[in-house]
Amino acid sequence: YYAELDWDKLIALSNKNKVKYKALPKTQFVRRDFSLLIDKSVKFDDIRKIALGIDNNTLKKVGLFDVYEGKNLDKTKKSYAVSFYFQDQENTLQDELVDGIMNKIRTDLEGKLSAELR
Repeated sequence: YYAELDWDKLIALSNKNKVKYKALPKTQFVRRDFSLLIDKSVKFDDIRKIALGIDNNTLKKVGLFDVYEGKNLDKTKKSYAVSFYFQDQENTLQDELVDGIMNKIRTDLEGKLSAELR
């Protein structure tokens, strides 16, 4: 096999790509979970948008880790297990702050999506 590389061209192309980075957080993330009983028509993205709309500074990620439909549930309902990841780049998060945000998320989910905590 034979390969010919134009190093000048490769270096010129590599200079066009700017490397972006930010420092790693100094603190650990905090995870909280909800198990929600919702209508089958509700999508996970609806839940994610509501949660991120309440707090997009410390709430970094909303994830879905379980979906259940079946016996013991009404045929028009499903159960979502949703995780919420909070992190502050500089300060350790206090439980009171995270609990307050989680209460706002719960209230909005109940009001806008008729979600129920299981």
